[in-house]
Amino acid sequence: MDNEKLPTLAQTWLNIQTSLFPWLSEELGELTAKQQELVTTLEMIRIEE
Repeated sequence: MDNEKLPTLAQTWLNIQTSLFPWLSEELGELTAKQQELVTTLEMIRIEE
C-alpha cells in the first residue's frame, strides 16, 4: 500500500469530528464519552476493512 494514500492521523480525526460524530448523533442521539471513545477506536483501526 502506498503510504501517500494513507490518511494522516489529523485527517482521520477531522473526519471523525466533522462527519462521523454528527451523523451518529443524528441517527442515535447524543453519544456518551465512552461511546465516542469506542467509535474513535474502531475508526482508527479501520475495523470494516
